[in-house]
Amino acid sequence: MNLALLSPMPPPSMGTGPHWGSEFVTIEFFKALLRYAPFEQYHFFTADMDTAQRNYEALQGAWLGAGKIELHHVWHLPEVLARTPIHALHTTNNYLHRAVYGRTLVPGATFPVTASAFQSLTFHGGMPEYGQDLVCGSRPGDRIAVMSDAMATVMGGYYDQAATTGLQGWSGPKQPPELRTIYPGIDVERMRPVPKSDWRSKLHLPDEAFVVLSLSRLSPSDKTDMQPILRSFRDYLANEPAGERPVYLVITGSDYANYGAAVLRWVQEYGLGERVRGLGNPPEAEKAALLSAADCFISLPDNPQEAFGYSVLEAMACGVPIVAADWDGHKETVTEDVGFRVPTVWGPAMGRLDEISPLYWYMEATVMQLAAAQSVAIDLPAAWRAVERLRQDPGLARTMGAAARARAVAHFAWPTIIAQYVAMWAGSAALAAAAPLVTAPTMRWPIAFDSAYRHYASRWLDGAARVLATASAVDADLDSPYETVSHLIVPVLARQILALASSAVSLDSLIASLGQRPDTVYYHVLWLLKQGYLALDAA
Repeated sequence: MNLALLSPMPPPSMGTGPHWGSEFVTIEFFKALLRYAPFEQYHFFTADMDTAQRNYEALQGAWLGAGKIELHHVWHLPEVLARTPIHALHTTNNYLHRAVYGRTLVPGATFPVTASAFQSLTFHGGMPEYGQDLVCGSRPGDRIAVMSDAMATVMGGYYDQAATTGLQGWSGPKQPPELRTIYPGIDVERMRPVPKSDWRSKLHLPDEAFVVLSLSRLSPSDKTDMQPILRSFRDYLANEPAGERPVYLVITGSDYANYGAAVLRWVQEYGLGERVRGLGNPPEAEKAALLSAADCFISLPDNPQEAFGYSVLEAMACGVPIVAADWDGHKETVTEDVGFRVPTVWGPAMGRLDEISPLYWYMEATVMQLAAAQSVAIDLPAAWRAVERLRQDPGLARTMGAAARARAVAHFAWPTIIAQYVAMWAGSAALAAAAPLVTAPTMRWPIAFDSAYRHYASRWLDGAARVLATASAVDADLDSPYETVSHLIVPVLARQILALASSAVSLDSLIASLGQRPDTVYYHVLWLLKQGYLALDAA
């Protein structure tokens, strides 16, 4: 069994600090896939071969199963997949249409195309791509694995929106891919409860402190607005019962756009300097120890960009009870036995933002996300009432923490998640093999270099053009210095061209003699002209 992957080759890790988001989950997914899936080979197709080769070499000593990888440039996808039986062509992208297009380049291909959607795309620039999914020619067995039922509803809404607006004049079929919920996994061997570490002393917390930990991205545009949370913490402390364990709030994580400075300012403004601790970005290797040092974990996102909440899963795996917003994937991960979900409120306030969303550039997505998030309200007093319950009832906190760990192990451990992917691929392959091959109208968006840019050059070659090898061809260096495109020049073919051009020869004659695609021959001829190993014959 083989699996093909249309995806950048992942690095072995993201660095030293703790990380979240789609890139981190993608790395963890590939690591688990190679470790737990039963495939004999993994064929990676990527365009950036220089980076891919470096990452591939680094993976060899870091990941189990990395020796099963075969790395190919995407240029060679058609011929490799034409000769290689595969279960599926998989991409870690929210969309299917690129991979479906890749399948059309393989004559008679019946393998399914699947995807893992590891992010919730809330910028307008992504909407046309959902439209392309609808008209790309997907077939039975083509599926997208989404991170939660909540995200499946979002993407289903995107497909409906694309069908009824952008594609309302399209006369061909509009077929949305099947969406299947497969949760992200967690490494329950690495993320597990450990004895309360020296993190409490590092944070200068008293032994009797009840520690509430927030560990996530520090960003109001794609995670959480901390200002109302800090203000509500101030109000909670104003009524804190005397003689009880004092509550301390620890805020840590990756700081986006220097938001941490604003958080620190609010801490001082609200007089919380004694009860709030900030860690910056502690080492990834110590994340489990930091989580285990907490008495409860708090996650209160208010942003539509937040699709799942991976840090909650990590806290659960470390046996920490949860206080989370009743929002996005938290609705599915945080059950009543592992913690508390805090009510959220939203309403029909997005009409103008929807209307003007096409005016936002891709790089302004965070501005739009922040605008949307500012209309989402969280019942913050309820959040602190939940914290208070856990503080007053240590037995309840222990029971919920144990249940959280058990739930993480039973439902979210990577072997369980990868088994669900393997089952999806098997089912997809069976459906695809049984479905008839049908050609339907589709939309394709390749770049039109040959037609759009041909007027740039002084001369556009045709088959009658004649070329002649130069004196430099005798010692020609046919290795490109640019690793990312070196695959485009095949030295054997280049030498054949130089040999045939020892006397002037037309491009039509070269194509006939070499038995290659005409564009391949033209590419090699033009590169040899560029390097000075061929010259145009003036005769």
